[in-house]
Amino acid sequence: MRFQDFRQNLVEAAKVKTPSSAQSQSNDFANKVRTAKNVLGLKNLNVAAVVAANNIANKFAKLPYNQLLNRLPLSLRQHYVDFQSAVPSDIMNAPTAMYAGALQKLKTSRPKPMKESCELEEDSDDLLVETIDPPMMLILKRKGVRLFPDGKRAALYVNDKTGLTFMLPYDANGLVQSISGVQEEIELVSLEEASNVQKMGRTKIVRARVRGGKVQRRKKVSAVKGYTIRGGKLTRMPSSERIKRKISQRKAKIKRKAKAARALIKRKRSLRKRKALGL
Repeated sequence: MRFQDFRQNLVEAAKVKTPSSAQSQSNDFANKVRTAKNVLGLKNLNVAAVVAANNIANKFAKLPYNQLLNRLPLSLRQHYVDFQSAVPSDIMNAPTAMYAGALQKLKTSRPKPMKESCELEEDSDDLLVETIDPPMMLILKRKGVRLFPDGKRAALYVNDKTGLTFMLPYDANGLVQSISGVQEEIELVSLEEASNVQKMGRTKIVRARVRGGKVQRRKKVSAVKGYTIRGGKLTRMPSSERIKRKISQRKAKIKRKAKAARALIKRKRSLRKRKALGL
């Protein structure tokens, strides 16, 4: 009788469903996300979205981070990225008992956000000293180089932060003072070309360009490789379109090279005439 009771207890115990290891890890991750939301004050964070995105990320753990984000739906991607940027991975891997304390240290170590505006008393006007100084260092980017018949060249440099633009003439022996007769014309054309494209996040605005014999103004184009503008939105190009564009660019490269050679010949001819006329 005792053996039958023992056997019955084993059968009943086997029927009780124990949570799997994957389910247990998912629950622990959800608890950590809720704790991080409360401690760090992440009000706009959706816990369910972060947990669902993490479950998908575990299935594609071997993929690079950028390819992993492409696997996530748009409704989950932003919440997952916000949580990843707010909580470092070393804190997420910390034991449960030390997790809350690590979050508190992270919160205290972060600098407090500055207020957008503040009220000052009338007597404290003398304490407010505004200094408008140029930056200590400027980073210049070369936009292009133009060749001339006499062997001289001119390089255009632009600083995007301050909008500073200047031209640097040089030849085989080094820098030169100026290129007579054409310096002002080159500078005007180069400035116009440099300011023709305006970058806005992941897109660019081309102020004016010619396509198919027609002038297109304020054309919105993609600034991300592999993406294009469809219906006013930035969308990923299919692989077939990327292959077709690659083949087309190989053909267009030869045509552009031939046209550039003809333009250089005509430019040399024009410069010779200008020099003969004393311009």
